[in-house]
Amino acid sequence: MVYQKIKLNLKENSYDVLIGKNISIDNSKKIQFIAEREILVVSDKNIPIAKFNSIYKSIIDCKPCKIHSLKLKLNEKKKNNNSVSRIHNLLINKTYSRNSLIICIGGGILSDVTGFAAATFLRGIDFMLIPSTLLSQVDASIGGKTGINHQKGKNLIGAFHQPRLVLIDINLLKSLPKSEVSEGYAEIIKHCLIKDKKLLNWLEKKLSTSNHLKDKDLIKLIYRSIKIKAEIVQQDETEKNLRALLNFGHTFGHAFEALGGFKTYSHGQGVSLGILVALEVSKNYYSISEEDITRIKRILKKVGLIIKPKTEISPDKVYNLMKIDKKRSQNSLKFILLNKLGSAVIKEDVPKKIVINALKQSFKSLR
Repeated sequence: MVYQKIKLNLKENSYDVLIGKNISIDNSKKIQFIAEREILVVSDKNIPIAKFNSIYKSIIDCKPCKIHSLKLKLNEKKKNNNSVSRIHNLLINKTYSRNSLIICIGGGILSDVTGFAAATFLRGIDFMLIPSTLLSQVDASIGGKTGINHQKGKNLIGAFHQPRLVLIDINLLKSLPKSEVSEGYAEIIKHCLIKDKKLLNWLEKKLSTSNHLKDKDLIKLIYRSIKIKAEIVQQDETEKNLRALLNFGHTFGHAFEALGGFKTYSHGQGVSLGILVALEVSKNYYSISEEDITRIKRILKKVGLIIKPKTEISPDKVYNLMKIDKKRSQNSLKFILLNKLGSAVIKEDVPKKIVINALKQSFKSLR
């Protein structure tokens, strides 16, 4: 089994992320902690049955003392306590103990819900992630953020609970439609913008010749993207300060998602729009130029993301939704801006009029 490895050094919460092709659970020393454990496999119903069966068999080969499975089909509307309760109810009804391990096979929504269920069952049990979408591979599976939505906003209820291990197999992406793969690129581009201009240049060059990366290039891109996030998380596990940089584009993005009732805009689409508004705000304070924004628009469009809202928006409605977002600080909004491509800063004293104007300017051609 050949793979790239990233270790998140978080003291007692440290774990490895393994990235490769055809990587799966086996009986290697790396995954010995499955043996003699009570295992619950929670998977996305959309996982192709052949791939699920292959992973499930490999788990059984590790000789757990108990194993059950639960298949869920979730979306942002179902990212709620009812879905968490389905996992809790199975764990309780099947008399799982604190020695239990939940293995999640699925995308970001499922990993958030499953992680939160693991964090809250018997005050916390182990879980492991096998992310099946590019978005979950480069973002949701890394860093230990778990949670569910509230009718007032996204991810307002949650906990920090780190996985025991993350296995990333690019083969799980093969069956995904291009639109779903593009979701992950929103987070990858965000990582490039806040910390790695060289990676942005490399990606832009690769995309100039093809919309489809070779396997070795995709593994490199996932590895480098995760490395950026891991370096930040290691310094600020529970988002007291520095980790907030990872929210670049998200304060606006979550507002767009909420504006559309979590139906009109997917997470990646919301982040794509959010990045552009954040760049427009950044232009007011730092050395971000109109040429930079045009360049980023071109890259976002190249990977299949939207660069304009689907319908006309109300800047005031977007702003009010942002005020509910969990990333606010007391009574002020916390903005993540770029002082240049590849470098992000935290800024809280941004006047409302600048934000409203940025929302208008970013998508002025709609009006």
